[in-house]
Amino acid sequence: MKSFSRIFFAAVAGALLLVSCGRKSSAPAAEVFSAEDQALMEEVQARHDAFVDSLSALTDIMDQNALYIKYNRECRVFIATHPDSKALVDVLLQTMPDGETPVFFDLKDAILFNSVHSHLSELYPDSEHVKKLGEAAAVRTEQMELQNKLDAAEQVGYIDIALKNDNSEIVRLSEVEGRLIMVYFWSLTDARQMMYSRNVLLPVYEKFHSRGFEIYSVSLDVDRASWAKDVYEQKYPWVQVNDPAGPVSSYVGYYNIQSLPWAVFIKDGEIVPAQVGDQASLEKFIASQL
Repeated sequence: MKSFSRIFFAAVAGALLLVSCGRKSSAPAAEVFSAEDQALMEEVQARHDAFVDSLSALTDIMDQNALYIKYNRECRVFIATHPDSKALVDVLLQTMPDGETPVFFDLKDAILFNSVHSHLSELYPDSEHVKKLGEAAAVRTEQMELQNKLDAAEQVGYIDIALKNDNSEIVRLSEVEGRLIMVYFWSLTDARQMMYSRNVLLPVYEKFHSRGFEIYSVSLDVDRASWAKDVYEQKYPWVQVNDPAGPVSSYVGYYNIQSLPWAVFIKDGEIVPAQVGDQASLEKFIASQL
């Protein structure tokens, strides 16, 4: 497990609200599309289906990230080469395999959303399909402006995490109680990481939990169903949440995740540097903090 230097982050408020089309076209049935637009929308759908299937089949987060970057670039090329097509709405409202996380997840993409919507609304002022993009653009703009305000604020503490557990309940990192909290990023696609949880984390947790040690485990698995099944079967006693955004999770950047597994330790509301790997070094570090 890699070492992690002390980094101070700005607080982030709220989850991204998004009007998305998922893997199905969001066009109202009553709206009529030109033959060209219909063909392009079908092409967009086919490309997206292939992307989702390919991403879900990959097991390494770095491979997933590379595929995502390639696909995102292809989408931007499509937008640039078909500026007048209603199919751009479908492109911009695509989601990751979980059906919720947007392919265009960067809040700065609000600028692109607004630009495309402004142009299409001039061409198709009565299109309900285009209006859906306008709704998404408005939400994105609001979120971007909020993020800009947060970025301008004093940076203290750590980035909070708010993700769903296997009961679909949102659990925030800031709500976890403990004198020392280990934020553990991992993926069940790697058998070694699953063994680490069972053979290292479990005995360490049982040894130090009564003294104030807690684990907030973040799965970066795009296959949420498989993760939930593992959580049910393993029944580990610590907090477990999942980010189905996987390689495009905002927390990958916030916590400078270079590889999995990855651990960050929080004490007294601050990130503390640590260099741990095997059980002995992990126990030594925890003991020094408690």
